[in-house]
Amino acid sequence: MISIELWDVDTHFAIADWLVKAGRESGSPLLLRLAFAQKAMSAVLAGDLGEALTATAEEEAIAGALGEPPLLHHRLLLAAMRGHREEALELLRAGAAPGGHVANPHWAESLLHNGLADHSAARAATEHGDLFLTGAALPELVEAAVKCHEPAEAARALEELTDRTQAAAPRSATVSRRTPEAS
Repeated sequence: MISIELWDVDTHFAIADWLVKAGRESGSPLLLRLAFAQKAMSAVLAGDLGEALTATAEEEAIAGALGEPPLLHHRLLLAAMRGHREEALELLRAGAAPGGHVANPHWAESLLHNGLADHSAARAATEHGDLFLTGAALPELVEAAVKCHEPAEAARALEELTDRTQAAAPRSATVSRRTPEAS
C-alpha cells in the first residue's frame, strides 16, 4: 500500500504481478485473491478499466469457487471510477456492515462524487483524515476544494500530494503503464 501512497503505480503493478506468480506457484487461493484485487487497484489508477474488470472477475471467480464473498475494496474503487453510483454506494454500505472491510471508503466516495460533479459531497468525504491511503485521496481533495472555492485547502492538499509524488519521481517521473510485452 506504500506504493499507492506514493503514487508509484509501476511498483504496485510489480508487487501485484509477484503476488499472482507466488499465488499460482503455491496454489494459495487467498494469495491469488489478494493479487487480483491489487492488480485491479493498479489498473484503476493507471486508467486501464479493462484490466481492472478482468482482475476483478478473476478474484470473484476464485471467491465463488471457495463459497466466499468477493473482496470489496477493489470493486468499490472500480465502481467509483466508472461513476456507478448505486453499485458504489451499495459496496460502501457493505463495507460499513459488521465484518465488512473497505480500505479507505472515503477515497472511493470522494472519487465517485467528484466524477459525478457533486464536489461538496466529495469534499465532505475527504474530511475524515484516515491514516490509510491518505495520499491516494489527495487529488480528489484538491479537485473538490477547488470546485468548492476553498483555495487554501486545495493548495495544502496539492503541496502534500507533491511531497508524496516526489518520493517516487527519481524512478518514474510520471505514472507510466507497463506494456503487455513487459509482463
